[in-house]
Amino acid sequence: MDRLPSKRSAGRTSCPVFALVLLVCLSVAIDAELCDIESGQSNVILDIEESRGPQTNQSTRPKVLPIVGDVPAGEISLTIASSSNPNVFALLGKELKLTSPLDRDHQDISSVILQVSCTNSATGRRRNIPVIVRISDVNDKAPVFLNSSYSVTIPEDLPVGGIVIRDIEAKDADAGINALVEYKVVPNSQRMRSGGNVSLFNETNPALDAFDGFGMFEFPAAHIPVLTLRQPIDYESVRRYLVTIVASDRALNAQDRLSSTATLTVKVSDVEDQPPAFQYVGCPLNDRGVCITPNYTTTVIDRIHRLYRHAPPNIFLVFYYFLLTKIISGVTSGLLTLKPDRILALDTDPSSLAPIRYTFDQGSPPNFREYFEINPNSGWVKQIKPANRSVVNKFDLIVKAEEMTSKKRSSSATLSIEVGNDNNFAPRLVAEALEGFVDENSPVGTPVISARRKGQPLQLKVVEEDSESENPLSQYEIELTSPAFRVNKVGIMEVAVPNLDRDAPNPSTLTFQAIARKAGGATTSPIAISIRLLDVNDNAPRFPSFKPVFLQAGDSKKVVTQVQAEDKDWADNGRIEYAVVDVTNNGKNKFVINPQTGVIDSAGALKPGEKYTLTLQATDGGGKSSLGLLEVIIIPGPNIQAPVFTKDSYEISVDEGSPVNSLVYTFKARDQENDRVTYSIVAGNELGHFKMEKSNGSLLLAKPIDREQLSRYVLTVRAEDTGGLSSVAQVMVRVLDTNDRSPEFIDLPYIFRVKENDLTGYIGRVHAKDADIEKNGQITYFLPADENFVINSQTGELKSKAPLDYEKDRVHLVVIAAQDSGLQPRVTTATATVVVLDFPDERPKFSQQKYESDVPENIIDFFVAQVQATDMDSESSVTYTIRQGDAEKFRIDPQSGIVRTRRSLDYERQAQYVLIIGTLENTDVNDPQATTTLFVNVQDRNDVAPVYSSLPRPVRLRSTVPVGQVVTTVIAVDSDGTSPNNHVRYELVNNSNKVGQFFRINPESGVISTRDSLRKDNEREYKLRIRAYDLGKPTSLSTLATVIVLVDHVAPLIHPDVTHMSFSEMTYSVSVAEDALANTLIKNLSVINRTNDLLPVSCEIVSGNSEDAFYMKESADRNCELRLKKTLDFEATQRYEIEVQLKTSASFVNQDRSTVRYMPCFIEKVDVTVLDVNDNSPKFLSKYPENRFTNGKFYAAISADAPISSVLILVAAEDADSGPLGQLVYDIMEETNSGKLFNIDKSTGTIHTEKMMSAVRQLPIRLIVTARDNPGQPVGYRETNCQVVVNIIEPQHRLVLVLPNSSPDQVHRSQSSIIDILQEETKMIVRVEKLQALTSISPNGTMLVDPSGSELWFYCVDPTTETIVLTNHSQINSTVLEMGSTNHLAYLMATKLKLDVSEIRQPLDNRWASKPYDSDTPANRLWNGFPAALVVVGVLVFLLALGGIVYICASWDSRLQSNTDKRVQPYVVFPPYNPVVIDPNPKEYETQILQLSVNNSTDDSESSGDHNMDYNARRNRVFPLAVPTYISGHHINSALNSANADIATLRFSSLAGMGHCEFAPHQFFPEQEEEDVSSMIIYDDPPIPTTNPLYEGSDEDPLNFTSATNANVTFRSKLQRFGIPEVSTEL
Repeated sequence: MDRLPSKRSAGRTSCPVFALVLLVCLSVAIDAELCDIESGQSNVILDIEESRGPQTNQSTRPKVLPIVGDVPAGEISLTIASSSNPNVFALLGKELKLTSPLDRDHQDISSVILQVSCTNSATGRRRNIPVIVRISDVNDKAPVFLNSSYSVTIPEDLPVGGIVIRDIEAKDADAGINALVEYKVVPNSQRMRSGGNVSLFNETNPALDAFDGFGMFEFPAAHIPVLTLRQPIDYESVRRYLVTIVASDRALNAQDRLSSTATLTVKVSDVEDQPPAFQYVGCPLNDRGVCITPNYTTTVIDRIHRLYRHAPPNIFLVFYYFLLTKIISGVTSGLLTLKPDRILALDTDPSSLAPIRYTFDQGSPPNFREYFEINPNSGWVKQIKPANRSVVNKFDLIVKAEEMTSKKRSSSATLSIEVGNDNNFAPRLVAEALEGFVDENSPVGTPVISARRKGQPLQLKVVEEDSESENPLSQYEIELTSPAFRVNKVGIMEVAVPNLDRDAPNPSTLTFQAIARKAGGATTSPIAISIRLLDVNDNAPRFPSFKPVFLQAGDSKKVVTQVQAEDKDWADNGRIEYAVVDVTNNGKNKFVINPQTGVIDSAGALKPGEKYTLTLQATDGGGKSSLGLLEVIIIPGPNIQAPVFTKDSYEISVDEGSPVNSLVYTFKARDQENDRVTYSIVAGNELGHFKMEKSNGSLLLAKPIDREQLSRYVLTVRAEDTGGLSSVAQVMVRVLDTNDRSPEFIDLPYIFRVKENDLTGYIGRVHAKDADIEKNGQITYFLPADENFVINSQTGELKSKAPLDYEKDRVHLVVIAAQDSGLQPRVTTATATVVVLDFPDERPKFSQQKYESDVPENIIDFFVAQVQATDMDSESSVTYTIRQGDAEKFRIDPQSGIVRTRRSLDYERQAQYVLIIGTLENTDVNDPQATTTLFVNVQDRNDVAPVYSSLPRPVRLRSTVPVGQVVTTVIAVDSDGTSPNNHVRYELVNNSNKVGQFFRINPESGVISTRDSLRKDNEREYKLRIRAYDLGKPTSLSTLATVIVLVDHVAPLIHPDVTHMSFSEMTYSVSVAEDALANTLIKNLSVINRTNDLLPVSCEIVSGNSEDAFYMKESADRNCELRLKKTLDFEATQRYEIEVQLKTSASFVNQDRSTVRYMPCFIEKVDVTVLDVNDNSPKFLSKYPENRFTNGKFYAAISADAPISSVLILVAAEDADSGPLGQLVYDIMEETNSGKLFNIDKSTGTIHTEKMMSAVRQLPIRLIVTARDNPGQPVGYRETNCQVVVNIIEPQHRLVLVLPNSSPDQVHRSQSSIIDILQEETKMIVRVEKLQALTSISPNGTMLVDPSGSELWFYCVDPTTETIVLTNHSQINSTVLEMGSTNHLAYLMATKLKLDVSEIRQPLDNRWASKPYDSDTPANRLWNGFPAALVVVGVLVFLLALGGIVYICASWDSRLQSNTDKRVQPYVVFPPYNPVVIDPNPKEYETQILQLSVNNSTDDSESSGDHNMDYNARRNRVFPLAVPTYISGHHINSALNSANADIATLRFSSLAGMGHCEFAPHQFFPEQEEEDVSSMIIYDDPPIPTTNPLYEGSDEDPLNFTSATNANVTFRSKLQRFGIPEVSTEL
């Protein structure tokens, strides 16, 4: 309060400030256009990771589009105009959000190119910004093998390190290092085979075993998919390996690497390297399956050996095979039955399977060969002599098996032959297996299953070895020591008693003995057999009876009891699961049971006196179940202690800038009975600034707090249990202060004008102030991100780093930041507009250094090319001139740069011209862009006829020269420059029959030779007419010459051979015009060697007479004439190939020359060519369907403000003739083109505007356009006219057909049919103005573009008046716009065209067409007088304001005295150009600019005490205008509501004459010192909103746009009044 006396003096001295403030209100704000890219680049490049599965929440980098302007505040609106991949991204503010997962690999896209449409909300101006989103790869694709499995066969002798396979390859769809693949062999996950080898074994066929290839194979280089052998392999040991191959990628993080697996089957092929192998069943095998030193006694032989005779061999090593048999002493047995099987050896090499030869290699005693012999082929052993046991009781023989090959590999086996008597062995009882199993409770007669052979019954048999027989069960009775089982007649053991039970206390396995007793009393030795009873789920679980359980009441979880049920079954059948199926008293949710242990817990609040009966269920693994009942009684529990806080009192703190609902502190109280505790605030929270979470004790901030209003709170909190016992604690909450005042720029807006190339670099000075004190009030200046400017951090002086260039950037928007020095610095930004003034320092430059054009020869004033140079100055001036080249033959328009021929060109003289074109403004010889080069290529035309280089003199021949004698050679040359115009051919023409009979000419070489003997004629002189012609198109040129041949008859005449009568030429060529009349003579075919004039002769056409166009006739001189039968048509057929046959008596016709064939001209044999004549007139083509109203007319429309050279319409025609006869030139009749408004391109028919259409008053304009063929010819041309009806289109003429579900491409294909329907329904002429994507207006006024829909803009022309009708025309309303008519049109288009039409309306925005700046418009003429009026108004406002200032100063003392006991916050009236307050951010400057947040604090004065506040709700309260808001555009309504529900509005009575300045809650105002409080008026009720004409725009001001940097400030700019173009702010 000690500062109050200074306020009076300060108030008086501050009075003049109001005058300055008012004058600022009169200034015109200038801001730059929005929507520029912050970096200054021409496009935006973002990065985004591809989606992981269905992920769509990943953000781009950077996260927001660096486009100047605030979207939430409404400065700009952004939409996606087009996308290279539709429906991938959507715009949310400035953030691109994925709408569907982005798979870089599957969709095969590395980037998405968008066209983002940015619209300035104030001006409506729109700009398309290219946005390239680069998609970075995520390692989400595992390598994929090209095949799921592979197979390869390798020989067993492949050396270690040899290549097994090289075509295994996996592809990874990822990119970069994620796509690199490494390979390795891993162990197989299948089961193990005995011996430790991993294999997938086949129990029925060991040959098909597959062993694991891990350790046997390897990849020497992990990144190369070449598999090699690591250890030796052996076909006889392992024939097949399964190799598990893993392909993994090379992601940087090992844990992120992905892999896939493939299986390689490696088959080992046999190589012939093994000796024969003996085979028998039961032989002990080594680890490779080969018998090792067997030691056999007499054994029982089963029939398995029959299987092994046919089984493939599995053994391959030499082994000794002990075979033991028995012979009877003194008896000759013949073929011996050997045990365990007969001698058999096989070649173990499947590739050879050589036959085996058997011999006795050696034996003892030495004379064994006297007793035994072996069959060398079968191996059967035969006894040939009885053996005497007294002499020898055993023979030991070595049997040799040798393969019959060149290598003669062999194996040996030992044969032991005992000599015994006849009865040496007792019978034996043999069981197929000594163990078996059967289900318990099996019925009587159920067979017991063998444990050895699964699925087969257990069988017993009796073996009598002496008799070599087995299982004579008919002579024996099987006796068992267990009554539970029996053996049937065939020896199968089966169940003998019912109800066998394995459940306790019964045994699960029954073991007993079995003997076989013969009828005579002899018995076998007993054998022990064990039968296991398999469990069957025949017992349900059983609960015991339960006693009632007493449980104390409470909310906490408690163990009730544990229940157990008993099940006598085994394994899964005895596994029990528990469940609570029902609880009485609605208590099912209050108890839970552990399904495995049976422990029951309480799960809800239980109250004393409650009783529950639980129905329990026990279910075993087989599905049997039983129920049990458990009674639970709830008894009261002791509640003797209240909850206790951890402390008696708490001291906590909270930052005044903490947001609502932020956590302040969490209290904990403990209850000894574990009852649920609830928390509450019982005192100290009268203002409602805090709230307590009852369940967890969290103290939260309920409303915003302000330390300057209240710096301390004393709260009382309570903790209470369910029994009603409670305790309290005192809480001291201190509010911590923050740096809540931001720097504020003054003298806004900053607009500096600088001449380009100013070497000083000085721009101007900015100034900011901070209401904080000490460090918090010390300000430094900096530029957040600008490469072109620097600022003095202390003085705010702004300079450019280099001279500015008007042609590069005409306006610079420099973002300047002011930051205080607090611990948490606060930053404010302002935008300085630097306007660069132009200086004519640029010269025109050619961006294209080379032009090339093809020009036909012999044409004057032909369009060659148009060159273009660019002048970067604001007022460009370019004058074109030909620097070098033939200026006599070419000229250039100095303004347009169009080059035309001045004279006709001659290809034969010069085939190419080079013109160097420059400008008068740029004569710098060192500048490569000062000139451009035009290469003119002259196109050849057939304009020169052949010329004979020399003609021979008369040639003299003797009549005796042989046939074929060369007479002479004629040579003609054609000076045309290109083929075929300069190719020359020769023929004899218009000669007598004798010339054709005796002479001929080679059509290519011009060699003339004799074709018949000259002795047949007494003629002494022949005149040969020779025609030399070229092959040019479309017409051929020719020259005639005469060669005289003199004949000296030195031998008598001979009679002609009548057999040589034929045509005079072998081939002919002829040309005929297509308009030749019928019966026209085409060619006279002379018949030669005629000896009898009375001989009948006729000619006929045998082929090639298509369309029956020709016929043959005999002439008066008895020759053949080819004549025209009907008129020809060049457009239908250009040539004919005809065969003509000469017919007479067979003995008088030379068959070699009796036919004439007309060959195509292109093979240089002559042709019958149809010559084109100009018999077709040009015909105009229209892309619109004709109706009864159009009458062949063209209808076009153009906007009044269309710039000069705008395309009006393309009037195209076609001509069916060929060559120059079909070439067209277009022109507009001068009498119809009044005022020279239009010009037409003579070669294309495109009509352009030559003047602005705004001055046209008489409509419609009817132009007559002519299309003429055969250009350049004064005669022989045809001409066709058409009428073009031109109208000027206005917004009130346009209609839009909306098709929401059809893209523009789809609609374009049906456009003609749509117009046809509209014309038929409206009975008018309908024309399309444009076809575009569907647009709509969003709630915030921005234009949205939907490429999946279409808009067809059209207009209707009255066929009577031929003028465009307005959209409110009655006929338009009744046939188009009315609901029924629209529905009818939609129905027609849906049924006929399958198009969905939603509506027909007028355009959403009639300002769609850009309007060029016209300095002579009425609006501009009015504006030219506006500055003077503005000065007058400013003077009046100043006088009124001065009177108000005097009044305010006079009443200041009384007002100050009445307000000394009140705390008043600072205010000032500023024009709405205010800085945005930015919260500090420890990150980089871009974050400070784009993530601006401030504390909604409203006061920086010191606290006046804890309770120095007036909370009277009826008190008039003033909202501090300096409350900052977020740059994102969020309003400060919350801050207003926290202070008072009333909203303060300031008005200046001094501005009553021209409206007043109003400050709405969404605006932002800088703060002023407290002394200025007298300058404001406080209202209890909200005032009626008004507008400020100085800053509020109107529809007549299209240049309104919002601030580029402050979303909460609206700038109104008149940049064009000062000649300043609008640009966007770059941050």
